[in-house]
Amino acid sequence: MTSHNANLLEAVPINRLVCETSGITVGIEYRWNTGELAILWRDTIREDSVRLPIENRDKEPG
Repeated sequence: MTSHNANLLEAVPINRLVCETSGITVGIEYRWNTGELAILWRDTIREDSVRLPIENRDKEPG
């Protein structure tokens, strides 16, 4: 078996992008295993959004 899985890309969500006026989530910012950042917008690009960190769900409490 070959080790071609090392080249697979994986992204982790790091921030929710929230509209400042409505409070609605308008996008998610991801960090790829290559170090690149990318945003997935729910509709159109919003300049009036703020980044809210997404907590790491794998952390142990405390």
